Amino acid sequence: MQPQNRATTDEKNCSRLQPFPAPCFALHTFRLLTLATAVSCLSVRVDAAVEFTSFAISVAPIDCRSLHWERNETTITVRKHSSFDNIIVLPLLAASSAGHVTPHVDVILVSGLDPGCPYNISVWKAGYQVCSIILYTVPNPPENISGSSISEGGLLLLWTAPDDINKDLYWYAVSWESQNYPQGNQTAFIQGTSLYLWSLNPGNLYLVTISSFLDDVGSAATPGYIQTLPQTPNSLTVDAVNSSSASVSWKLTLQNMSVVSGFQIRTYVENTTEEAEINIENPNTTRYIIEKLSPSTNYTFELRSFAINRLSLTAPGRRKQHGVREESMVLTYSESIFQPAETELGPARFSCYKPSGGYTLSVHIECPLKPFSGLWVLVDGNYTAYTQTCVEVLVNDLQPAHKYQISVELMLQNKTILSPSLTCETDTTGMLIAIVLGVLLPTVLIGWLVFHKHRKRRRTKARRPGPEPDLSLEMTNL
Repeated sequence: MQPQNRATTDEKNCSRLQPFPAPCFALHTFRLLTLATAVSCLSVRVDAAVEFTSFAISVAPIDCRSLHWERNETTITVRKHSSFDNIIVLPLLAASSAGHVTPHVDVILVSGLDPGCPYNISVWKAGYQVCSIILYTVPNPPENISGSSISEGGLLLLWTAPDDINKDLYWYAVSWESQNYPQGNQTAFIQGTSLYLWSLNPGNLYLVTISSFLDDVGSAATPGYIQTLPQTPNSLTVDAVNSSSASVSWKLTLQNMSVVSGFQIRTYVENTTEEAEINIENPNTTRYIIEKLSPSTNYTFELRSFAINRLSLTAPGRRKQHGVREESMVLTYSESIFQPAETELGPARFSCYKPSGGYTLSVHIECPLKPFSGLWVLVDGNYTAYTQTCVEVLVNDLQPAHKYQISVELMLQNKTILSPSLTCETDTTGMLIAIVLGVLLPTVLIGWLVFHKHRKRRRTKARRPGPEPDLSLEMTNL
């Protein structure tokens, strides 16, 4: 007898699967039915019927952009989803680090990356790639920012690129807004490391923010204040009042949205150390009398307008004993220093997720922009978990299917900032298990015992013999 082999496969199901990236697996089970064997010392013959049973498994492609990605300078995080189970990260620059992939409860973390570098991330499911995407890490912010007021309506801003591998490709966004007459942010995009701003309001204080970015991510440096020079007074005249006093007068027509807080008159005698400054904190004043001057002395007068200590210098007037004459002078300007703005640090932003099981909450905290010493996670007002990082904090030993008030306390060097509370609910799986183990299982067990006992009684009653006949009555009848 010749062997007969029968094989069946689910070709119809496999043909419906897409060629990429959905594979078709055939898991075969064999049933071997031995019909006859003839065994000798030299040969073995097996007649068998072999039956195949096939199953098809497909992996659907996904859009990587629909996944929840989070990026900073050295890490990339993706929230876990049922559509994938692993990721592979490859650097696109030879000089950049490859990083380390670490799975967590709700996210997959890629750490040890370089700022401002592109990475090719492939997403996998059951050993097959379902999508891929190129993501850039966040570049470091610009450094060494400085600024100077070079005219009544002009500012010069300077900075240096961060020491990143890809810094030559960085763009910079410069935003500024007047703090005296807010009209909304204005932004300029450049690839250099300097920018001249013109047509600004004289004497206005501006909040300036400079960010470096590449692709679709960026990082802002600490904002700073810088002020344009106020308008310069003109038509300066000095008249002798008497031998020890002089009258100084000027004109100033303010432009729209210009700021002048007052004027400063400076007097000095050339080739001597005699000098004096008089501050007039009234922007509407156009005349002032200076007294206690030395007779028969030539004085130089300088008039400055100021707005919050930013001064501009006008042409001086020179006084003589029997008259006054004016001399022309090149206008000079004082330099404004770019002063970092101490912006208030707000409360930490966070979100919470409920892992399966019901006894744990996962709290994801966004890193603040400023340095901090630690973070406390509060559950119903109780300090529960402490951390010095802001990726993920697990809160354990909770009750399933229970609502908790979660808040985060940000710890700085000299103060703490408590965030508003967020209502988070644990998973119900633990509660269902507790119900099954604590209620349903004992009920079923008690019911089974009652039923078994009742059934045993019925069997015992059925086997019990009936009453024996009274033989004395039968003898009497006889």
